[in-house]
Amino acid sequence: MLTPLEIQKIEFTKKLGKYVPADVDETFAVIAGDYETLYKENIRLRDRLEVLEDLVNKYKSMEDTMRDTLIVAQKAADDLGKSAAEKANAIIQKAENDAELIREGARVTANRTLKEKEKLASDLYTYSVQIDSILDAQKQLVAQILNSRSGKDGLQSDTESSEN
Repeated sequence: MLTPLEIQKIEFTKKLGKYVPADVDETFAVIAGDYETLYKENIRLRDRLEVLEDLVNKYKSMEDTMRDTLIVAQKAADDLGKSAAEKANAIIQKAENDAELIREGARVTANRTLKEKEKLASDLYTYSVQIDSILDAQKQLVAQILNSRSGKDGLQSDTESSEN
């Protein structure tokens, strides 16, 4: 294949002031063959360039799609994280409120139980005093009965002995 510089340096032989047609034809045939080869190579390269440009456009489109997808995925992940944090905070708040209600209920129950215990202790003391008083009364009654029987027994004994 001739380079542009080689083509410029071509010199044709002259006969009688005219170029020799055989030399011109031969050089023209070489240049035409090289031109045809270059032309075909140019077409092949343009076709390849078109295919490569299509691939580049396809990859750019895929890149844009992936970028958009990543942005959407990142936004979804951020939203999910925020939602999870909000739910966690809501659960914690509810648990704290429930715990406070349970503590308050336990305080009320403990106070009620203490009051019931105090009332039961007071009732127990009252019943103990009443039982002591009933026992004292029973003792006095038994003592009176015993004394009255002793008096009767003594009278009876006296009566019995006088009858004998």
